[in-house]
Amino acid sequence: MRLNVGIDVSKETLDLCLLLNQTKCGSKFKCFKNRKVDYLAINDWIFKLSKCQPNDIVITMKSTGVYHEAIALYLYTMGFQIYISNPGKAKKFSQALGLIHKTDKSDAYMLARYGAAQNEQIHLWKPDDTNSSSIKGLTRILSVLEKDRLRENNRLEASEISDAHDRVLLSITLNYSYY
Repeated sequence: MRLNVGIDVSKETLDLCLLLNQTKCGSKFKCFKNRKVDYLAINDWIFKLSKCQPNDIVITMKSTGVYHEAIALYLYTMGFQIYISNPGKAKKFSQALGLIHKTDKSDAYMLARYGAAQNEQIHLWKPDDTNSSSIKGLTRILSVLEKDRLRENNRLEASEISDAHDRVLLSITLNYSYY
């Protein structure tokens, strides 16, 4: 027997829906803080309600930048099957279900249903190896630095055109020299 869990991930919270059948009445909901210290409680809650082995449970969540990564890795190491969905596809699925009142709870329910609907087409997530993870982190930092440099360059050009005060130009020039 395969059970599905949907997790709506945000920076602060993790809203879970354990789908016991395809209706909201047959589902269990719980909200946890998105902190590593609470991950064991999430694990315990899923086991208590499902009475299944981790490899019989598919946990579906949307890709949310970095906020889903820690919980996905933790649950993966606990033996759960993890499915990270494309947010655009999940949104279309939600619209097809007619879910018009968007809440964290309804998103968790929709994600559990989405994981169940994928059935055999599901591409389970596996964590990146250490080198790939490091490269992704460095790429994120590089992207931020490039945006910062462009912003400072634009500020400098605008200040020169508008004939800004010398102290403003000096401040921007000092910032720009870091990039």
